[in-house]
Amino acid sequence: MNDACNDSDVTITLDDKNCALLSRSNDLITCDPGETFPGTARTVQVKVKIGNKEFAWGELKINSFWTNTEFIGIAAGAGVFLIAIIVIVICIVRCRNRTQDHPDDGIPLEITPSNTTKRVPNNYTTPSHTTKGVENEYTRINPVAFIQPQQTLVRTRTPKEIADAFCKRLRSNVGKVVKTSLIERCNIEPGKICTNKGKKIRVISGQYNASTSSPYSGSSLTIKTLLESYPEEGDLPDWLNNNLLECTGLQDFDNDNVLRMKGIAVDAKNIYIIYPAMSNKTLKDYLISKKEHLTTEQRLEICTQVAEGMNYLSTQGIVHKDLAARNCWVSRDFEVKISDASFSFDLYPDEYLESIGRYQPIRWMAPESLRQGFYDTKSDVWSYGVLVWEVFTNGHMPYFEIRSNDEVKQKVRDEGYRLRKPNDCSDAIFHVLEECHKNSSEDRPNFFIVQNMLDNIINPTSPIVSYANQQDLAAGEDGMEDYENIRINPPPRPPKGRRP
Repeated sequence: MNDACNDSDVTITLDDKNCALLSRSNDLITCDPGETFPGTARTVQVKVKIGNKEFAWGELKINSFWTNTEFIGIAAGAGVFLIAIIVIVICIVRCRNRTQDHPDDGIPLEITPSNTTKRVPNNYTTPSHTTKGVENEYTRINPVAFIQPQQTLVRTRTPKEIADAFCKRLRSNVGKVVKTSLIERCNIEPGKICTNKGKKIRVISGQYNASTSSPYSGSSLTIKTLLESYPEEGDLPDWLNNNLLECTGLQDFDNDNVLRMKGIAVDAKNIYIIYPAMSNKTLKDYLISKKEHLTTEQRLEICTQVAEGMNYLSTQGIVHKDLAARNCWVSRDFEVKISDASFSFDLYPDEYLESIGRYQPIRWMAPESLRQGFYDTKSDVWSYGVLVWEVFTNGHMPYFEIRSNDEVKQKVRDEGYRLRKPNDCSDAIFHVLEECHKNSSEDRPNFFIVQNMLDNIINPTSPIVSYANQQDLAAGEDGMEDYENIRINPPPRPPKGRRP
C-alpha cells in the first residue's frame, strides 16, 4: 500500500463490480461489495488496482444471508431466548401456587411454653434460645438501604483546552513557541490531495475555511500533518518536539524568496502545520519532473532566487543548517522560496544519516560542520553550492558515485573530495560552485557576493539587491552606502514566457 498516496489511488473490483473502499492500511484493505438483502451465493474474482498497478487477489465466496453463520447464530439465539422465557413463566406460576397453599403469607409459627400459637411478624427474627416461662423476645431488622451508583459525566473539551493540553505535553521551550503560533482548527479545511508521504508525515492540500473572517478566507494551503494520531498520553516524542521547533524558525521573516509558516492547528488526534499553497511541490520534485525541459537561463533564475532569499536571511542573523533542493518550494508562478527543514528527514529519508536520534544531511554539510558540528553563514554557502549542483543535474543525489554516507563524510572532511562538474554546467557557473566549496570557510564568498556573481553571469551590467549588514563589503568601496533592507534596482527576472 506504500504505492498509494491517497484513497482515490486504490480500486477494488469483485468480478466487474466495484467494491467501495472503507479503510486501508499496509496490512489490511476493507471494502463494501454493496450486496442487497438477502444476497446471492456465488464465487467472484477479486482484483485490486493501486495507481497504475493491478493485482489479482484471488477468489472470494459470497454466501446469501440464509446460509451465513450470522443468520444461524441469530436463529439459535432466538430459540434460546424463547426457551428461557418459557422457563421463567413456569417458575412464576409455580411460586404463585405455593403462596396460595400458605394463606398466612409466609409468617412462621412458633409454639410458646403456654402451648399457644404466636405469629412472628415480618422483619423480625427469632432468638437462638428462649427462657422457660418467658415470652419470646424479638430483634428488629432494619431494611437494607440500596445505594444507586453515581453516573460520571464526561465533559467535552473545547478546542482551546485541547491545544493547551497539547502544548503542555511538549518540552517547555517548544510548548511556549508553538503556543504563540496556534490558530483555531476550525479555520482550516484539510484537502484530499497528497503530494508527498513518509512513514510519519504526509504533505496535503487544504484551504482556509471560507466562512471565517480571516483575510485569508478561502485561500489555498499546503499542510504538513501526521500520518497517524499523536500519542494520547504522556510526553510527546523528541522527533516531534524538534521538528515543531524547526517549523517555527522562519515564520517571522518576510521576503519573496522565504516561505513563511502561517500557523499550527491542533485537534484531539493530529497537528496541521500551515503554509501558503505551493502547487509545484519542493524544488527537488520540481527538478525531477522537469528534467531536460529547463533551460540554462531558467536554472540560473532558480539559483539567483535562492541566493537572494539566503542573502536576506543571513542579514537577519539566521543560519539555515539544512539548505537543499528538498527544503525549497516552487510556486505556480515560478517563485522559489526557501522553507524550514521540518520533517524532511521523514519525507526524504535517503538524504539523511541517522545517528543516535539525530538526522544529518551529510552530503550537504561543510567540512567544519562534519568535523566539529559548527554552523554559520559560510557553512550555508557550502550547502548552497551543493544546491546549485542539484539544479544543474535535475535533482540528482550529490556524490551519487559513493553509496555510503559515512564514506562521503570521510572523503569531504579529510580528503578534500568535491562534486564533479555537471554536463550542462558552464565554466562560469561551476566557478561559483567551486568558490562556495573552498575548504576554509573564510575563503568562501557570502551570499551577497554569490548573488552578484550570478547576476553578472545573467547580465554583466545588471545592478543587484542590497540589504543591511552585508559581510565582507567595505564601507564606501563603491562610493555608496548600504541602507537597511532597501532594494536598489532589483535585477530583472526572465519574462514569464521563458519560465517553465
